[in-house]
Amino acid sequence: MLAQAWNYSEHQPGSWAEEDFFFLLQGCIMQVFGLIVTAIALTKNKSVPVAAWALPSVLTLVLTLVSPVLYCFVPKWWSSFCTLVAASIQAFLVSQLALYSA
Repeated sequence: MLAQAWNYSEHQPGSWAEEDFFFLLQGCIMQVFGLIVTAIALTKNKSVPVAAWALPSVLTLVLTLVSPVLYCFVPKWWSSFCTLVAASIQAFLVSQLALYSA
């Protein structure tokens, strides 16, 4: 899907005044909330090593916060890519929670 989005992309930076920017912002806010919930659950679970979740959590947070900024200064595709990588890392974190909780 990301490759198709790249093919159809205008390869131009976006604008703060576009509806897609606000949808991206909404998705990033939800991603941060989800990351906070996951991090709280991982900190309470003492069987999960800190190294297994701390660095990926920080990377996910940085990618999620940078994504809306990138939307306005580089081609829109990079913003989508950062969001996709951040969501993938967060899925890894949730799997760590599930694996270590079982």
